[in-house]
Amino acid sequence: MNEKETRKRECLIGFLTIIFFLASFSSSSGAEISVPNDFGTIQAGIDAASPGDTVIIADGTYKGNGNIDLDFKGKSITVKSENGPENCIIDCEGNGRGFYFHTGETQSSILSGITITNGHASNGGGIRCSSSPIINNCRIIGNTATSSGGGIFFALWSAKVTNCILAGNTAGAGSAVYVSNAKPEIINCTMIGNTATVGAIGISTSDVTVVPTIVNSILWDEPSIFYYASFPYTPNISHCNINSTEVESSSIIHEDPKFVDVSGTFPLEWDLHIQSSSPCIDKGKNGVSNIP
Repeated sequence: MNEKETRKRECLIGFLTIIFFLASFSSSSGAEISVPNDFGTIQAGIDAASPGDTVIIADGTYKGNGNIDLDFKGKSITVKSENGPENCIIDCEGNGRGFYFHTGETQSSILSGITITNGHASNGGGIRCSSSPIINNCRIIGNTATSSGGGIFFALWSAKVTNCILAGNTAGAGSAVYVSNAKPEIINCTMIGNTATVGAIGISTSDVTVVPTIVNSILWDEPSIFYYASFPYTPNISHCNINSTEVESSSIIHEDPKFVDVSGTFPLEWDLHIQSSSPCIDKGKNGVSNIP
């Protein structure tokens, strides 16, 4: 084989190596699993998923075994709706919660675009979170906790909740969320119409450095937003619209957010977009991590 032929062969081998590498990279980016086309229930889709996979839930209302008390089982996967939370509803029918994160999930475990309603549990009527997933673009509406955290109950870890609505949830303490020795980040969320014996947001901690962060959010709930089960301290909260004066700073406003429509009898019927005249416009904070 002469020198020219040798060079051609080396170039061909190099080209094939690049093609193989690109194909391997593409295959490692994760598969898509469809519910109910590939698997009949959401939990079956999660169970079949491997790290990096995405479970896509088609439009519809999901109920019963395999569609409530859902568990990521520590997997680094994404579970999302096909067409947004208005079209994908988990109806717990008062017999459990939507999701329970409790096996070491990190920010590579993502829940997105789901409505969770009619959940019922002692702590965390809609979601109970004892790990650190990302919960994005979800509606957590009309859930009940007999004890704490009607919408979400956080314990010990640092979940991130972005661009979510928590409305019409009820609990003994913390109707929207309850935080127990945890540091969740709540960003660009709306909490409205939640009711509790004490506080829309309940907080229990033995360490004043372990506090939730709430930013770019509307907390338009009970006359008393915060309830402290241990001792009061200043939450890490800024650039929010709050109907109470429990937190005061230059970035906090206390004005009617002017939602488009909250006249329906149940929060699923509400339109919680803000009108063009809302005082919340241009009052947010840029540069926040995980901002939508």
